[in-house]
Amino acid sequence: MEKHSGMGADRERDEGHSSFFGNILGTLRKKDVTTVYGEPIVLADKRVVPVASLRMAGGGGGGVSAETEKPSTDPGSGSGGGGYLSVRPLGVFEITKDKTRFKPAYNVTFLVLVLSIFTFGLAVLIRKSLK
Repeated sequence: MEKHSGMGADRERDEGHSSFFGNILGTLRKKDVTTVYGEPIVLADKRVVPVASLRMAGGGGGGVSAETEKPSTDPGSGSGGGGYLSVRPLGVFEITKDKTRFKPAYNVTFLVLVLSIFTFGLAVLIRKSLK
């Protein structure tokens, strides 16, 4: 038997199988804020800290089913699992001796302009189709 740590407690597992999701959680627990903020980059008189959004989800299950009509030494069993991990850049913090400011990875003004034009165009199309 092997001992694996995960979710704050030691778990013993037969056959040496390890949990994929448990390994990811273990890796993330060992990290600090640099998991989401990244390592600071020093450039001349300023420091740049990358910022990202981290999302993670997972699940799994298993079951055992034995035939009831005839005795069996090897009951059927099954298990499965899955997960999702997403890291999305949000921008950077730019830190100088005078000020700190956040620069988004996406140009918000441009996105608002595109959305406004799309909404206006959609309103015109709906208005024409109702006439």
